[in-house]
Amino acid sequence: DLKQKKSISNEDHLVLLRSHLVNLGVIENDLQNQKQSSTMNSEENNSIVKTLNSLQQLFKETITKYNKLSSQLVHDSDNDAIFKVWSEYLTYVQLFLQNPIPSDFTVLKEQLHLCKIHESLVTNQRNALMYKISIDSSMIRDIDVFKNKHVEILKHLVERQSEIEARI
Repeated sequence: DLKQKKSISNEDHLVLLRSHLVNLGVIENDLQNQKQSSTMNSEENNSIVKTLNSLQQLFKETITKYNKLSSQLVHDSDNDAIFKVWSEYLTYVQLFLQNPIPSDFTVLKEQLHLCKIHESLVTNQRNALMYKISIDSSMIRDIDVFKNKHVEILKHLVERQSEIEARI
């Protein structure tokens, strides 16, 4: 079935985009740290600023693609496929949150940035889920546990951001 193949492709693509967003966040943090280094001359600094600007544009484009694909998944996939993709991501974020908060300043800043990325993606996922429920009442039977998991993870992400900001 062509629609099924497209759905699987969209799911894999969504996971790949999410991974790219996390990697872009790490790279952006590294470039910000290099930019703030006092040992750079103005030419090196200008080069990093240009790279950061390009990276931020790529990040915005990737977020846009992610949101579009996430919306397509809601419209084109069956409930089991949606729950599978989203549950896997929530589990990934839970594992991320179980890691101890680092003590290194540079890593703290990276962790803060990643928390914000995850918060944005989980919020987007929750909003897409609420939309799906509004158009497909058959999902309601599975939704309470899933909604509670979203709320719990968002709460932990915000708490972690606060802890990191206090350490920075």
